[in-house]
Parts: sequence; structure tokens; C-alpha cells
Amino acid sequence: MTMTKEGFHCADDGRGFASRNDVLRYFGRFGTPHQEGDATYGRFRLGRGQIMAHAKTRWASNDWQMTVDTRSMGYNYDLDDLEHGAPGCSIEGIWYEPLNDLELMSAVQEIRDLVRYTRISVE
Repeated sequence: MTMTKEGFHCADDGRGFASRNDVLRYFGRFGTPHQEGDATYGRFRLGRGQIMAHAKTRWASNDWQMTVDTRSMGYNYDLDDLEHGAPGCSIEGIWYEPLNDLELMSAVQEIRDLVRYTRISVE
């Protein structure tokens, strides 16, 4: 994960969305019940609802790209097929309000604390 005052990028090499139907079924729907084993760490999954309130985001997963800008699109999103997909999930975001030095330092430290015992790099 990389975070700057202007935005962030986070990527994994997991399974991502298995099909376009999965994107339609799960990405745009909030409140999907959790199932045992669907969150590797903790109790939650992507946290997309939380981050979408703070940034314009672009999600790429396997063969699909989802673009979300709640300030201009509301709860809608654009779903596009990628010509050259990649496994896992990659999320890029541009903060609606850039972070100041203290906010950036605090956010990076909080994420480091949350992932301290995992193999995740936070920059």
C-alpha cells in the first residue's frame, strides 16, 4: 500500500472478483452478509463504503474496472471490461480533500499498526 497527500494505491494478489456477475452482485451492494472465512484478517472485507466517502476510486480486478466518484455519481459506478486484466484487486484513489502532513503521517501509522503482524508493506 502506498499513500500520499493526494491519494493512495493498494493492491493484492488474491482471487478478486471471479466473474462480471460477481461484480454486479457484490461490488455495488452494501450489507452483504459476512460468511465464515470471507475475511482473512479481522471481521471485515474491502471497506469500500468507507473509502468511497473520502476519495474518487478506481478498482481493477481480473477483467473488470469499476470507477466510483460518489460526489458526482452518487451510489452509481461505471463498470468496464479491461483489455488486459490482472489477478487480484488493485485500488487507486484520489482524496476529495488532500491530506495535510499530520493527517498523512497519522493515517500511515494507523495502517501500519493494523497490519503489523502481516506481510503487508505500507509506504
